[in-house]
Amino acid sequence: MDGKSRNDVREWIERSIKELVESPQNSLQTGNDEKAWDEPLIGFSRGDDPLYAQIKSMIGDFHWLPEEIFNSRQSCTIRVGCSPYFYSSYAQTLC
Repeated sequence: MDGKSRNDVREWIERSIKELVESPQNSLQTGNDEKAWDEPLIGFSRGDDPLYAQIKSMIGDFHWLPEEIFNSRQSCTIRVGCSPYFYSSYAQTLC
């Protein structure tokens, strides 16, 4: 993937996440329009970073490495959450 395509994908991902956070879907659904998430911190990393293997060894074999996701025929999702341990029910299919 060339630099321009990579930047286009990054911008699309960032825009999609920010649009979700600014949308009515970002709600605790308590009846008072209280937002579930504040402005997100969005980052990117290399899929072959050795840190992912360390995370898998701590969490368990059910945790997929990026290469396992992208080399399979499974769909991948982006999850929006406030920590690595709490994810919203919202997941948008990316591929």
